[in-house]
Amino acid sequence: MRVKRVASSGALVHELGLQGNASFENGDYDQAMRCYVEVLRKTGEPLTDQRHAAARALLNIGNIHFRRGEASKSLQAFQTALRLSKSVLTDHQKYSSGSSNGSLNYCDQTVIFLSLVADSLQNIAAVRMEQGLIKEALLINTEALRLRRQCLELTVKDGESTETDMNDDEDVDRILLEIAEVLNNMGMCSEKDGDYESSIAAFKESMQIRVSILGPMHLLVAESHINLGGCYTETANFLDALEHYNASLLIRVSELGKNHADVSDNLNLIAILYLRQDKLNDALNTCIQSIDAAKYAAHVDPLKIAIALNTMGLIFEKIGLLDSALHNYTESLKVKSLILGGKAPSVASTLHNIGNIYYHNEDYDAAMMAYTECLDIMQSSLGLDHVESVQTLSNIGATYIELKRYNHAATFLRRAINSTTVTKRRVDKLLVAETYNFLGIALREQGKHDEAKENFSLALDVYELCEVTDESNTGARAALSNLSTL
Repeated sequence: MRVKRVASSGALVHELGLQGNASFENGDYDQAMRCYVEVLRKTGEPLTDQRHAAARALLNIGNIHFRRGEASKSLQAFQTALRLSKSVLTDHQKYSSGSSNGSLNYCDQTVIFLSLVADSLQNIAAVRMEQGLIKEALLINTEALRLRRQCLELTVKDGESTETDMNDDEDVDRILLEIAEVLNNMGMCSEKDGDYESSIAAFKESMQIRVSILGPMHLLVAESHINLGGCYTETANFLDALEHYNASLLIRVSELGKNHADVSDNLNLIAILYLRQDKLNDALNTCIQSIDAAKYAAHVDPLKIAIALNTMGLIFEKIGLLDSALHNYTESLKVKSLILGGKAPSVASTLHNIGNIYYHNEDYDAAMMAYTECLDIMQSSLGLDHVESVQTLSNIGATYIELKRYNHAATFLRRAINSTTVTKRRVDKLLVAETYNFLGIALREQGKHDEAKENFSLALDVYELCEVTDESNTGARAALSNLSTL
């Protein structure tokens, strides 16, 4: 899910807003931030149009923080923008209540202010989703969708009460595309929550709107294909996933050329899809194409190369070439840290992968260092209830077991279980089962057999819920074996 950056408006701040937007597009976030902060300084007077401009500047400031991985700062900016935009809308409705509903100016103003509130809500939802608060993000997006549809209703009614012209059609199309974006965001929330039926329905409705307005070869349609491909990947409908990924790739290559950052992203997703199917040669070749697409792009994006290197590491790890995997993870980490800073969630994910390599190499002290650094970043940026934080807590617990520090292991494993946010995603439930199993081992080694037995049984219950048997899953076999020892 992406946050919405919007252009600042108003006579006093227009030029500053343009300068800030240009700096943002060029990746000069420091200069963009200075421009947007100056907008805030110049919009300090309590006038409706000034608050409106200030709210838009705050959305842009929040977006910069979001890009830097500073979730709490971005959320603060977005929430302030929401308060300002709501106050603007309330004052507009209060002081313009005597105006006729058929008044073009009144309707236009209402749509503008409703849209600003919706923009703020969508940005807040983006942060909440990044923090792993999926259900909250979905509720916020649902409210944003209601406001977008209210904007559409007002615009259509206003068009019917006046002479319809090209501008009216353009306004309707613009709002419909905004509705499509909210539906897309809601689909991403449902996907993260494991509700793939709802996510696929939302993505399809979003894509239908986009195709009807933009045509089938537009880049936003490519985005819809990507999202549908992700859902089908998670539900193991790999043929459908590949069909959508290839449709997106066709659009992006046609519109952007074969060497582009977005083409690199697309190829990276196809590589991961092949990896999920254990088609390791196809995964490796596609990942190399992904790196080349980013490396030879007109505007080289080192971050895309770093993302592909991380995927290359996953492939080598699956092949069993752990030294090569570690090399790729390390190179990816260097670039990510340089571009995103050391506290970005993406940096933490690669540190987690590095920890896994050390764990498999039985270098448990090095694994612990990587996992601990990863957890520090996750805790500050996403919170302990995020699934990746829970995974790291569980891995730290497993590492303490290998170090025979069973009391410490039990502490971290309990933290993992207590931090778990229940979702419908099968992969999250399997993580819970694995953590119960590890906790059972830590308790058994401390002589707490009754508690250990309880946790092994809980692990088996979750595996059964996921329709996993001891014949088909090593984790389920381990839990059953552990239970039989007590």
